[in-house]
Amino acid sequence: MTFISYAQNFEDVMLMRALKGVKRGCYIDVGACAPDADSVTRLFYEQGWRGINVEPNPHYLSLLSEQRAGDKNLGIALSDAEGMQTFHVIGDTGLSSLSAEIAATHKTAGMSSTEISVSVLTLQKLWIDHIPTGCDVHFLKIDVEGLEASVIRGGDWAKHRPWIVVVEATAPASQEPSHKEWEPILLAHGYGFAYWDGLNRFYVADEHADLKSAFSAPPNVFDNFVLYSQVLIEQQAKDLNIQRATLVEERARLVENYATLVEERARLVEERGVLNERLREEQMLLMHEQYRSHTLENQVRILKRPLWEKILFRKTGRPVRLVRRGLFHTSGKPRTIFRRIVLHKNGRPRRAFHEWMINPDYPALPGVVAGVHHWGILEQEPSRSPRTQYFMDRMDKKTSVDRVE
Repeated sequence: MTFISYAQNFEDVMLMRALKGVKRGCYIDVGACAPDADSVTRLFYEQGWRGINVEPNPHYLSLLSEQRAGDKNLGIALSDAEGMQTFHVIGDTGLSSLSAEIAATHKTAGMSSTEISVSVLTLQKLWIDHIPTGCDVHFLKIDVEGLEASVIRGGDWAKHRPWIVVVEATAPASQEPSHKEWEPILLAHGYGFAYWDGLNRFYVADEHADLKSAFSAPPNVFDNFVLYSQVLIEQQAKDLNIQRATLVEERARLVENYATLVEERARLVEERGVLNERLREEQMLLMHEQYRSHTLENQVRILKRPLWEKILFRKTGRPVRLVRRGLFHTSGKPRTIFRRIVLHKNGRPRRAFHEWMINPDYPALPGVVAGVHHWGILEQEPSRSPRTQYFMDRMDKKTSVDRVE
């Protein structure tokens, strides 16, 4: 069966090869860091194993508590003495450490460092408090950024015996070996060296020496595993394909909507043309009705004209020839009586002459175009004799009575 390797340097592949016969085993991960990426225990957790994750970095402890709820996730540090110590958090990396010297090295390299106070236990105390009596711990992993010796010194290796011990064996962020300081402790307590992967050293308890054969070769094709990074890439590719399919469907929907909108626009343009044509027809009908109304009004007005207007004016409002001869010289120039009979004092035409004077026939007369502006003569009206004024007042009075009637 193919499984996923999450560990940084195939540590979980080697451990799974050695412990494949164990069902639902137990582990202790000191310096657990992330719950998945570079995790030595994630593969075993997926196989039903449970254990203890020691991680003082609050960021990774929160992730472990969220994603590894079946484990005991402890926000403490391990050393060779109990108490409270300063823990140097190097950002969201796996380089955090109790060592101020190591933290200073990382700060010199440009990394940020935050100091927090953490509770520190020994490996012996951790085992007593959290491992039930008679329960086997199948492997112990220690990765504490340069302080592995302190953790190992704090264990009771005579009483508490994990089957396999995996320890990071190089100085932090380097290939410099660091195992000489702590390896003698393991060898002296019945652990035999089994494997070196370039970063970690594997030790097997003498009572489980038969497991050493599993470390005779490095990880290879026969271990049937795939890398977590490969799984992530494949999952990302799958997600991208799903997103692409969704976008293709969305694009098809938008294209369809666009086509619908184009059809709708064409329909609206057609409807607008029909409405415009209907509007023009209605406007023509309105103009026709207005013309008919105006014609009827004129006819009514003509019918209501007093007798003397019917005698002196034609239906078009134009004075008969006799009146015109009385108002104009043969040359077309208005006679003096024109202003007195035709116009009011303010220059506006009297009602009887109004229709004629707004008719194009009147301005066409020679001699009056230059002297008449809109309603009357521009020049000031000359004074009238009392007899003429009496006559004009009688005519205005007669016109007003006819209008009321």
